[in-house]
Amino acid sequence: MGHPLSIAVQIGLVDVLHSWGVRPDFVVGYSSGEMAAVYASGSVTAEAAMAAATFRGTTSSEEVKSKRGTMAAIGLGRYNI
Repeated sequence: MGHPLSIAVQIGLVDVLHSWGVRPDFVVGYSSGEMAAVYASGSVTAEAAMAAATFRGTTSSEEVKSKRGTMAAIGLGRYNI
């Protein structure tokens, strides 16, 4: 159940950066980082991001993790979207 811990650290980092006046122009995230990115954008509260991370961590069963699958990382430039 590493998702909540990872998100908690990321939320803390976002809060420190915000306290220094650093605000992102845009955010991106992958896997559990998506929840931290949504928090960094100001779209959800820290509590909501933690709730989503906890839910994800409890629904990622070993049965699901053992299934074979694939993933693709696709690089798109600004004007290809």
